[in-house]
Amino acid sequence: MLKKLLFFMCAAAMLTLTGCFEMVEEVYLNRDGSGKYLISIDMSDLFSDPMMKGIMEQAAKEQAGQNEEMEIDSIVRFSELPNADHLTSDEKMILKPLVMHIIMSESKSKMAFNMEYPFKDIADVKKMNEALTKLEGQDGAGANPMMGGPAGLMQGNQAGFSLKKKMLSRLPVKVDKDAMEAEGMEFAKMFLESAKFKTIYHLPGKVKKTTIPNATVDGSTVTVENGVLDIMEGKAKQDGDIKFK
Repeated sequence: MLKKLLFFMCAAAMLTLTGCFEMVEEVYLNRDGSGKYLISIDMSDLFSDPMMKGIMEQAAKEQAGQNEEMEIDSIVRFSELPNADHLTSDEKMILKPLVMHIIMSESKSKMAFNMEYPFKDIADVKKMNEALTKLEGQDGAGANPMMGGPAGLMQGNQAGFSLKKKMLSRLPVKVDKDAMEAEGMEFAKMFLESAKFKTIYHLPGKVKKTTIPNATVDGSTVTVENGVLDIMEGKAKQDGDIKFK
């Protein structure tokens, strides 16, 4: 039921509130190379739309059998999903720390999706994204990130990193032109037209310099913002290095 609701929410968003959200990616890096990778989507504005309210009311009625407000506060562990059976043992192990916190509260007009991935080695972030892509593919999401719901959107950027001494590098990503031309992507492009993708790097020391385009440095923090579509189409470059003390 929850998965069905997520699909309808994305469909409603495409029809009613094009691009009315921001994706925020955060990388927290410790001195020993461990840290955590976070990515979140806040779609609370959807509650102000009459169509969205109707979908919520109908979903709540189907779930509870009566007229109740939609109130969901759930944790999804990707390594425990039914379609994870198709993954290798190594892929399941990589996904084990990954969780998504889903909040949908009609009474509080809040809808948020927050993914958290703690790591001992930042190179595992790329492996996690690859395993998540495979997991979404088994679920019929295919090349279209919208069909995977919030999880599909979140893993669409395929982030990968490496760390050498005091230099954090974001790895380049090959643009999948076939995916951008896949069936249904025109609707996805409409939805993502004005959406923004912000990345915030939290380093263990003061930043000396960075080669990442559009980056703003503030002490030990680097912030980068681009359009979601620009990233997906390869128009915005995300890769580069950050040197810190």
